Parts: sequence; C-alpha cells; structure tokens
Amino acid sequence: MTEEARRELEEMIEENVPTDISPGMVVKGVVVSKRSDGVLVDLRTKSEGFVPQNELLRPVERYREGEEIEVLVTRVPRGDEEELIRASEKQPVIRKILDKIERAYREDSPVLGRIVDRQKGGYVVEIDGVIKAFLPGSHSMLERADRIPRKAMEFAIIDFRRQRRDRYNIVVSRKELEEKEIRKFFESVQVGSVIEGTVESVKDFGAFVKLTDKITALLPRSEINWETNPNPRDHFKRRQKV
Repeated sequence: MTEEARRELEEMIEENVPTDISPGMVVKGVVVSKRSDGVLVDLRTKSEGFVPQNELLRPVERYREGEEIEVLVTRVPRGDEEELIRASEKQPVIRKILDKIERAYREDSPVLGRIVDRQKGGYVVEIDGVIKAFLPGSHSMLERADRIPRKAMEFAIIDFRRQRRDRYNIVVSRKELEEKEIRKFFESVQVGSVIEGTVESVKDFGAFVKLTDKITALLPRSEINWETNPNPRDHFKRRQKV
C-alpha cells in the first residue's frame, strides 16, 4: 500500500469513527474473530471491542465472523491505555426485557415464563430466557413432590424492584393469577345467571363442569332434572356442552 493510499484510508476511518462513544451507549458491531473467552467486535472505532463470554447471549462457538450484534459499551480505555473497548451483548437485552416486565407490573398484566429450578423456599422462573425471578412455594400451586412443569406458563408479578447497573429483584406468582381469574369470574356472574360449561367428568353423584380455564363446578345429580333419582351417566358424557 502506498503512503498516499494509507493516508486516504486513515482519513476515511477517522471520518467514520464515532467521536462520542462512551460507556452506556448501545451500538451495533460486527464479529471479527472469536477467542476462547469471548469475541472481538468491530465497532467502527480505532480500537476493537471485546465482549467476554459472560456478557454474550450464546456460547462463543455459536457466533460467526461477519455477524452483526448489538452491544452496550461498558468501558472505554483512556488515551494512554492500549486495552480494548469493553462491551456487553447481554445488558441491552436485559434492559429491554426489564422494561417490558416493569410495564406488565404497573399494568397488572401477566408475563410468560418457565420454571427452571428449585431453591430454598420456592422455585426459579426464567422470563424470556434471560431474566430470573423468584416463585415462592406458597404461590406456585405445586407440591414439593411434584415434578417441575416443562411448559411455559403465565405468572403474575407481585414484586418488582429495579436497582443500579441492571440489578433487579422480581417475585412472581401463579396463585395470584388464578385468584384474579376467579375474582373476575364471580364479579361477572350472580345467583340465577345462566352460563355454558363443558363436562369434564361424570360420577355417580353428579357431573363436574368446566366453566373457565380456572374454575370447575359440580352439578349435583339432584339438579340434573325433575326425576327422583337420575343417573348422571344417562344424561352427560365428557366434553359435552351444557
């Protein structure tokens, strides 16, 4: 490369280097190489950025060169330092999810999560695959001997505290969500209301009828019809609408 070409390249780089890059900025970068402890990212600055493994969303081997990722700048070396710019891919995602969870908390709406582990006094719930929340045993609707459900479920947020540097404390509940649904149902009906349900099972003493996802009622055999002693199995079968 000629000296003139080198100067032109340096000038072009200077023109495209952000002069105000600083900790707290969220920028896009391109993965240029991988190391055992993280990835190097081109942030369009003179110094490359480094994202350590504990600040990545995936294992290092699952990244490819040329892939664009969004990172939050956590440290910019001073002029006399030769260190790389430090960045985090995880923190911008955490901030976005925390914003979403905080909105759900203030609007009293549920969030989707998955129970991933047991701990003293309850369970660990993972929200959006990143944020950890605590589910007290008394709010889990589970017995300690029960196996942990693998499917995603809805949870009510009963406590949300956001601290500095994206630290947080979140407590969720299945019990509160179910009780809310039950309260909502009984606020919408009264004695004498006619509603539709689906027969879940039939017993000698009557039929269990599902009224909502959370509420099942007993229809006693004495309330089936005007017969003296009707047989519930003569009148109902599973999944029948009544």
